[in-house]
Amino acid sequence: MKQSIVFPSSHCPNCKSILKPIDLIPVLSYLFYRARCRYCKKWISPRYPLVEILTSIFIFLNYYAFGFSFRFFINSFITCVFIVASFIDFDYQIIPDEITIGGIVIAFLFQGIINVISPELSSFFYPVGINGAIIGAIAGGGLLYLIAFISRGGMGGGDVKLAAMIGALYGLKIVLVSLFISFLLGGIIGILLIVFKLKGRKDYIPFGPYIALGTILTLLLGVDKLISVYYSLPARLF
Repeated sequence: MKQSIVFPSSHCPNCKSILKPIDLIPVLSYLFYRARCRYCKKWISPRYPLVEILTSIFIFLNYYAFGFSFRFFINSFITCVFIVASFIDFDYQIIPDEITIGGIVIAFLFQGIINVISPELSSFFYPVGINGAIIGAIAGGGLLYLIAFISRGGMGGGDVKLAAMIGALYGLKIVLVSLFISFLLGGIIGILLIVFKLKGRKDYIPFGPYIALGTILTLLLGVDKLISVYYSLPARLF
């Protein structure tokens, strides 16, 4: 269903009543009204407080990792975008172009502007520059496009564009490590879903949420630390 996330204002999905600020207090409003709309008394999905709690947890983790910094604000915003994209992918098996293509455009503008106006500011973010953004976008999007081509549709176009957006925003190293973690998480969880018969072998499993989670973990844990742990694994195991 095509609907703006801006207009109309927040409203009850059942009776369409416009919600007031008192109705929109994260988690607390849901608990206070006992999971029901204040106006029509219809039951409200627990997804709403779940998303609010999930967002709060990731924002806290960003603050713990980066403190009150430029990286904290940027990564928190991107995390919120990932959460929106993930839940849309869960529901409709698509990731809107408004998020991915819009994010790619913003990433290139951001990388260009930050280097022109204040190169010093880039050290507080991820100083990949325009060239690095291009390489990252091609590597991230190109890798998933290759997989989609070989598997004949095993990877969706939204996943390809999401990976390109991450590459444009964070550069080659972060997008490759993020995708590696995404494949690892996706493989493990996919196997568990099949083993417990929650999904069949031929059922579609959205990959966007794994890309999002892989990127968030890479940013929180640090890409260089993850690479170091990966290369030290053989020595630790053997």
